Amino acid sequence: MYAEEPLHFTLFVRLFGLDFARRCGSGYISGGKTMATGFKEIFPQKRKTDRLLTAGLCLLALFVYGFTISTGVYPGESARLMATYSGLTPIELPLHPIWGAIVSWLSSLSLFTLPLRLNLFSMLCTVISVGLLYRLVAFLIHEIIYEEYSVEYSARVSQWAGVVAAIAFMFSVPVWQSATRLQYQSFDMLLVLMSASLLISFARTKWRVFLVAFALLQGIGIVESVIFIPLAPVFLVFLIAVLWKQGQLTLNRVAWMGLI
Repeated sequence: MYAEEPLHFTLFVRLFGLDFARRCGSGYISGGKTMATGFKEIFPQKRKTDRLLTAGLCLLALFVYGFTISTGVYPGESARLMATYSGLTPIELPLHPIWGAIVSWLSSLSLFTLPLRLNLFSMLCTVISVGLLYRLVAFLIHEIIYEEYSVEYSARVSQWAGVVAAIAFMFSVPVWQSATRLQYQSFDMLLVLMSASLLISFARTKWRVFLVAFALLQGIGIVESVIFIPLAPVFLVFLIAVLWKQGQLTLNRVAWMGLI
């Protein structure tokens, strides 16, 4: 019989997807030391359903944004950005260098009209972000459900949670605005969710190439957008939790992360 845990301890344990031997039989606490339990196995049926739901959500976003996309120059900030990065007005500050380089390259193409071409780029970034958000939420929810009476429903619950989160994200006004006209925020969202997706891939496969790609994308993101600065501690905690659960968290790696 185990003593009842404090609420804050229980929330901490579930937040990072950790559990102990008395719940799933694969970890232990002894002499003040803890052993991570690893990530749950993903069965082929869940993997297939996740792919279908991701594709379906992306197609829904493509339909919604494609039906409402602005085919001309939208007044305001979008018009200013379009004029600046298409070469009509000089660039005052080199903000968002990667996004600006892509927009400038798209401006030189002859496919469709200039406004539609650039607005389609924002739409494409947001459509991909919808699918990546589903993957992130489904992963987190699936990992934090460990109770014996509910673990069998974790796959279904995580998928529902991912769908709800993706749809709420898709139809929110700020996201819709950035998807239907030229805005750099859609590209920023894509980079953030791509970073999270790389960490998820590393958590599932333990392939270091995903970890290296994550580190490179973080470096690029810091230069590209200020949103990566407040999110850096969040990603650091996420990375530490992943390494801890995989049993790969060592003092040397913590020191390297601190230097980076």
